[in-house]
Amino acid sequence: MITATLSRYVAATHARPLPGGVREAVIHHLIDTVAAMVSGSMLEARQGATAFVRELSGKQQATVIGTDLLASAESAALANGMFAHADESDDSHGFSVTHPGCSVVPAALAI
Repeated sequence: MITATLSRYVAATHARPLPGGVREAVIHHLIDTVAAMVSGSMLEARQGATAFVRELSGKQQATVIGTDLLASAESAALANGMFAHADESDDSHGFSVTHPGCSVVPAALAI
């Protein structure tokens, strides 16, 4: 039931303006996550992520940040998500105890 309610709400968002402050928060989270991805691309996570992409990605659809790699959307999203979380400066959401930026932003950029 909650999934259906949430799905209807999300599907209808294109017809509504963003509530005040939401646009600014989105911009801050986006910038924060991209900065974390760039920073993380220089850390130890780089080696594992790029090895994974080189071995398993056959398509050239999306950029792996901080590298010269083009990878499948799935592989780039995974590598960039690893980078975003690598230095633990990514955003967090206390109520849900999650780090949504390091999963949402790399996936959105890859597609």
